[in-house]
Amino acid sequence: MKRILLPILLFLACSPAWSQAPGSGYALDFNASTDYLSIPNNAALNPTTAFTLEAWIKADSWNVNSWGGVILSKDGWGSGEAGYTLRCGANGTASFMLGTTTSWKEVLSTPQMVLGQWYHLAGTFDGTQLKLYINGVLSGTTNYSGVALASTYDLSIGRITYTAGGTRNFDGQIDEVRIWNTALSQATIQNNLTKKVTNVHPNYANLAGYWKMDEGTGLTTADSGPNNLTGTRMGAPAWGLSAAAIGDANAVVYGSPTTVTVTNTDGSSFAAQVIGGSPTALHVYAVNQTPNTTAENLSGSLETTHYFGTFLVGGTNPSYTATYNYTGVAGLASSTQEQNIRLAYRNNNTGLLWSRLNNQFQLDTALNTTTKCGLTSRREFVAGFDSVRRGVTNSTICQGDTLLYFGQQLSIAGLYTHVTTLPNSCDSTVGVQLSVTPTVSGSASSTICSGDSVLFGTQVLTTAGTYTGTFTAVSGCDSIVTYTLSVTPPSNTNITATICTGHIYTLGTQSLTQSGTYTETFAAINGCDSMVTLALTVTPAPNLNVTASICEGDLYNLGSQNLTQPGTYLETFSNALGCDSTVTLTLSFHVVDTSVSLSGNTLTANLFATSYQWLDCDNNLAPLIGQDGQSLLVTANGHYAVIVYDGVCRDTSGCHFALAVGVRDGLRELLRVSPNPSSSVTHVQRLDGNALGHLQLVAIDGRLVWSADVMDGFETTLDMHHLAAGMYFLRVLVDEQAVVLKVVRE
Repeated sequence: MKRILLPILLFLACSPAWSQAPGSGYALDFNASTDYLSIPNNAALNPTTAFTLEAWIKADSWNVNSWGGVILSKDGWGSGEAGYTLRCGANGTASFMLGTTTSWKEVLSTPQMVLGQWYHLAGTFDGTQLKLYINGVLSGTTNYSGVALASTYDLSIGRITYTAGGTRNFDGQIDEVRIWNTALSQATIQNNLTKKVTNVHPNYANLAGYWKMDEGTGLTTADSGPNNLTGTRMGAPAWGLSAAAIGDANAVVYGSPTTVTVTNTDGSSFAAQVIGGSPTALHVYAVNQTPNTTAENLSGSLETTHYFGTFLVGGTNPSYTATYNYTGVAGLASSTQEQNIRLAYRNNNTGLLWSRLNNQFQLDTALNTTTKCGLTSRREFVAGFDSVRRGVTNSTICQGDTLLYFGQQLSIAGLYTHVTTLPNSCDSTVGVQLSVTPTVSGSASSTICSGDSVLFGTQVLTTAGTYTGTFTAVSGCDSIVTYTLSVTPPSNTNITATICTGHIYTLGTQSLTQSGTYTETFAAINGCDSMVTLALTVTPAPNLNVTASICEGDLYNLGSQNLTQPGTYLETFSNALGCDSTVTLTLSFHVVDTSVSLSGNTLTANLFATSYQWLDCDNNLAPLIGQDGQSLLVTANGHYAVIVYDGVCRDTSGCHFALAVGVRDGLRELLRVSPNPSSSVTHVQRLDGNALGHLQLVAIDGRLVWSADVMDGFETTLDMHHLAAGMYFLRVLVDEQAVVLKVVRE
């Protein structure tokens, strides 16, 4: 289901003690052996019933185990399994785990993260379920109803706290670590992962710890949450610029994002419109500070009141258009250089140069918008001034040549431009400055007989006409010679012919068997050749494969053959040209499913057909009046068949034996057949000690295979050695009642 998270329009600074580096600011870079950040144990860091762990990471290498690269840890097993951890490894697998005194509860993602790329990870526990999110997308769940055991260990970032099993150091950068004493919803995680936490966060009261790592220098990093839990750098984790996607305000769409817009309080806004690749989510964020660098390669300066960024999740090579509406930004909207406003970009916060966007952009001063099309990855954008014309190339041709430029054949010196309208109606303008160098030209002529040739440069000419040859002149440009060739016509004859496949057509010295156009030259008295042109068509002998089915007893006509039996038949026909055509017919009988199932005393035709008629096999297949349904309720013992019509053919089933059985209440429970199934003999008993009566064993096809009268005993033995394996029906007739039991011969 598509979910749209509304943008937060205003960024509020909530504590003057917080570091306010622009955007994602700085991060700490941890090696894989000694570096970590230590925060002392505190009750605020020991939630047990519900909590959330968040962090932005970029891994430089993966440990072979999913638990080998610890992002943050407060877990240990010195006094029982306690605490929690967020970690990764195993080719990009994320892990979130908590201890429950006697066991660990863990949720894992698939190995989906790649090295060198920034990801936001979040693990939540709500008392009944552990959930793991990557970039706001649910990547794994584990059910557990209970609580986590609070640990007394310090909190470590970059390695495990309890090192009895090894330090499990993380290799790469970590930024924006957050701990909450509640399970954040997926929507809250999605809506806030690309912006800094402020007191307008819907769960701000549940913030237990928040380390932005934006100092960029020093031995400690401040806790921007309410508990002032300062972290100390242990080892030597290096400060470095962060490339996480973090702003002061953002707008987010998950599901099927189209256009996402973030708006500032001064009226300016920035929008990204998806034009391809079907991303899972699109984040747009605004940074309302001067960027960490204003270096650029534009001809003018940057407007640094705001800058913006995009962050794409999922999709296949997604692309988008970025539009900056600078309404309300006085340095742009009221500038005398408004016609030179352009968007500049960098890949992320680590970029130290804002670069110009040379093409696929447009400026609309009436709407106060500048737009860039065809973007294919995350970027950060800032507006600036650039008066230099971009996208114009120089080209030189010789006089008489042409330059193909977007479908135009250009031959005259000048400036030519081309505007391409992209799917989102954004124009890309490019140009070419064409120069033309004069050429030297000349002419020549000659006459040849038809069929002869003349060499003109690299061209072998045989047809009358005017030809142009290009030669290199001393000027370095081409010299163009116009050559007029006259051809004395021969005595030309055009003929057509048609032959059958396998026949030969003779044209002069040629024996022809294939379709085509052929020529033969004969000597004429005028000194030139006489040419005959033949258009020969070879008619193929088509072989046609036909399949057909008939009802048994019907007739199928194939040419001279009247066919009544299945098989493969050949027939040869002659077409209008006298060529043979062979038809291969595969003829089969249309088969009607006449199988019948027996359930109790009801016979049922298995095919759902057009019509039925039940027959009495014991009365010369006489029709049973009124019995024209799919099922027959047997009221008298006997053999029955059915005529089935499936809309194409009719067929009659075999005869099936059925019993009309009346059973005295409780009589069946007094009869025992044991063993059943049996491969040799079985015993039939009447448990109340009374006589068994008359016994009949009937095969499934209705044949009587054994019978006996047991009038003075309550048991008898049934020998089945001579019977084929399968199911049989034992009919016991006693006390004017009948009981039918299934007996299986193995």
